[in-house]
Amino acid sequence: MRSIIGAMLAKRRPRLLLWGFMGTGKTTVGRLVAAARGVPFVDLDAMIETDVGKPLVELFASDGEAAFRKVEARILRTWLEREGPYLVALGGGALLDDDLRRAAKERTWVVALDAPASVLAGRLESEQTKRPLLAEPADLTLEERIEARLATRRTAYDDAHDKVDATGSRQSVVDAILRAWRPNAGT
Repeated sequence: MRSIIGAMLAKRRPRLLLWGFMGTGKTTVGRLVAAARGVPFVDLDAMIETDVGKPLVELFASDGEAAFRKVEARILRTWLEREGPYLVALGGGALLDDDLRRAAKERTWVVALDAPASVLAGRLESEQTKRPLLAEPADLTLEERIEARLATRRTAYDDAHDKVDATGSRQSVVDAILRAWRPNAGT
């Protein structure tokens, strides 16, 4: 039933928000999906860095997560009001707010990328210093920290229009996203 409803809604939503935990490949596969569809690609984290004039790790260090989320929500709301097709790769916590997630789902097609904590830990091992949300609690392994954060986000991720397994090859993930997001179907 979800697939039928999802396919009907996709006809009206030529804009895609690609969401999921860090390390799922949103930016990497997002660029490929956008190119395949011929739509503009935007990375929300890059837009935030441009907006605040400093890297995200510095924003987190100086102003904290709450300030980051405020800027993130403001920029995302601006994109939600735009017309025309696009693909935005979101940060992993961008749609945790229920109201913002509801607005995003009303105006765009939201696909969540999914991978187990063990896979994500392998992908993120060398990037821990660039990812402030992976630093705590320090007494846990990276995989345990990821699993703990994933546990708090699963319900929100499950609320996306569609979910795609991000553990396969890059091309298989791209193909799965393209199948999940059919912005031109029936138009």
